[in-house]
Amino acid sequence: TASNTATTDFEVVRAKEEIPYYDYNEWGHFEVDLSAYAGKDVYVALQHTTAGAGNLAFFDDFTFTGFDGDGAGVDDITADLSEDTQVTVYSLSGVKVADGIGSAVLNRLGKGFYVVRATDAKGARSYKLAR
Repeated sequence: TASNTATTDFEVVRAKEEIPYYDYNEWGHFEVDLSAYAGKDVYVALQHTTAGAGNLAFFDDFTFTGFDGDGAGVDDITADLSEDTQVTVYSLSGVKVADGIGSAVLNRLGKGFYVVRATDAKGARSYKLAR
């Protein structure tokens, strides 16, 4: 809850377990209850360890439910953007997903959680966005 710069910064919320080998088109479904962190800003991480370089794990399709997004919706952000604001949007994993000028950039986003970086005469600022 404090930072994400070292593995010691994280609290273990699920015991380590050995994931079985899955064939090419098989997958496993895992759930973790994070309700103890409701109302807090948190970082979420996965840890995968293996004894050999040939053992890989792929993680995808994460879903966070019960998340209110701090009420920072598109309308809250657009009120602070001028027509000449440079807007850059990142996914929660840090990948740039959109950029451009003004609030129109935000209107093209699909549902999800984003970090928005806005730069204009007021300076640079960042927002958390739940769409």
